[in-house]
Amino acid sequence: MSSILEAKGLTVSLGGRWVVDGVDMAVSAGEVVGLIGPNGAGKTSLLRALLRFLPLTTGTLTLMGEDFSLLPAHRLAGRIAYLPQSPTVHWPLTVEALVALGRGTRPLFTQQSEADRDAVERAMELADIAALRDRPATDLSGGERARVLLARALAADAPLLLADEPVAALDPAHQLSVMNVLKEVATGGKAVVVVMHDLSLAARYCDRLVVLDGGRKVAEGTPGDVLTDALLAKVYGVRVSRGEAGALTPVSLSR
Repeated sequence: MSSILEAKGLTVSLGGRWVVDGVDMAVSAGEVVGLIGPNGAGKTSLLRALLRFLPLTTGTLTLMGEDFSLLPAHRLAGRIAYLPQSPTVHWPLTVEALVALGRGTRPLFTQQSEADRDAVERAMELADIAALRDRPATDLSGGERARVLLARALAADAPLLLADEPVAALDPAHQLSVMNVLKEVATGGKAVVVVMHDLSLAARYCDRLVVLDGGRKVAEGTPGDVLTDALLAKVYGVRVSRGEAGALTPVSLSR
């Protein structure tokens, strides 16, 4: 697998507090990497640092072999797609127009190219929202909006997709739908980094897990290697039962 992103010694300070503290990680084409950890562990802060939304205090980032800090914004936008946590839509754009925003601002002001149209169509098909193309996005259900925003990110056709809790507040069917799409994206040769709280879904869909606690990376590896009883007790403070297909259910506090 070819490396898409490499991060070494990343630190981010907010308000005098280290929210990301010396994190190393790498993401390769063809894999889904899950960022997990308790609330306040630094997962979203790390994701935002990877997007240059938060400035690094120290550390280096390499994106597809190039120094991240030297990449101009327009080249960065073509290499990283972002799916934010909240499925909020503020304007009554049609679904197709909203998905087209994933191609950048150009489709709003000029005629879309054939490549733009093809990318938008592929994204809507993959997210299973083609039938919604003419509906105002503000009229959709929460699950439908989540898939539309996923399609917007997919339309960028970027080699790296960063998703922040994409299944939060979705029902089980929509959770599986979104995770299946992310897995398919990785299988197609792209890299996916996803922030998750549901450990059962993380175990089922992620190739590797990076565990954060207090801003630091405390474990990394396959779900089977990482999601041990000892680590879950230490990081999350819970004991779990293990059901079919690796389902993890918290049953008691460990302390």
